Amino acid sequence: MENALISRADILQAASTIEPLPASVSRLMSIVSSSDYDAAAIVEIVTQDPALAGDVLARANSVSSGSRTVIGDLKQAAARIGANAVVEIALRRTMHSRLSGEVSAYGLGPNELWRHAVTTSVAGDVIRKASTQPIAPMLTTAGLVHDIGKLVIAKCLPASLTDSLVTAAEADSLDLADAERQVLGIDHGEVGGVVVRAWGLPVSVQTALTQHHAPEVGDAFTHALILADDIAHAVEELVATGSDEDAEDDLSPIVPHSALHATAIGVSASSLPALVGDTADLVRDVISGFDG
Repeated sequence: MENALISRADILQAASTIEPLPASVSRLMSIVSSSDYDAAAIVEIVTQDPALAGDVLARANSVSSGSRTVIGDLKQAAARIGANAVVEIALRRTMHSRLSGEVSAYGLGPNELWRHAVTTSVAGDVIRKASTQPIAPMLTTAGLVHDIGKLVIAKCLPASLTDSLVTAAEADSLDLADAERQVLGIDHGEVGGVVVRAWGLPVSVQTALTQHHAPEVGDAFTHALILADDIAHAVEELVATGSDEDAEDDLSPIVPHSALHATAIGVSASSLPALVGDTADLVRDVISGFDG
């Protein structure tokens, strides 16, 4: 039941008026969302942001770029990694500053929400390469922002409710999203959908965030995001138990519904342990770039 101290309307209002994205990130996403965007406009934006320019060059010259030729020209760097990767890099820097704090309402310590966001984003890229169905590159962006609704809810909760979500989930053996709906009348996925709509992200991302804890899922992009979230949780569980080097273990106790979402997007269920292992390997480098 919705708690009288905070209403669904209060949370949705907070979500719709959340701090906007930096102008450079918003401009990049607006440009890339057009089917006939101008690559020169992307380079112009990157050039005006030294930190972003450095990140783009680093990605273009990384091992993951698949090229042995070192380049120092931003136009060539952006062309090598692609426009969507530039957007992801810009958003990743922004989300780091917003998600790196402690979120006590969800029992999350410093950097835990941030690390999960990055792991989900990396898992999205791994999934796209493994899927036999075309999944939009925006999946990595959706992974970065998929839990932004938690931040909104945490900021709205009065001190008297900060433990209610975790307590309700544990007391009634509920999924956290079910506990949110029981206590607040809304879950963080719905809230996140409102946030990314305010930020101008595509409808596909809005829908995926809204539905990533919903009982029913309609489209492949949302299935892919849920699978990326599952893989991220599996990576975190394996790391927490000290068994991240043995990703071939049975993952069903950690992510029991992953096979369903994998099958929906043409990913073999038998390949899931390998995808978890690949994600764990790749995310270490991304995290170290911020922690180092």
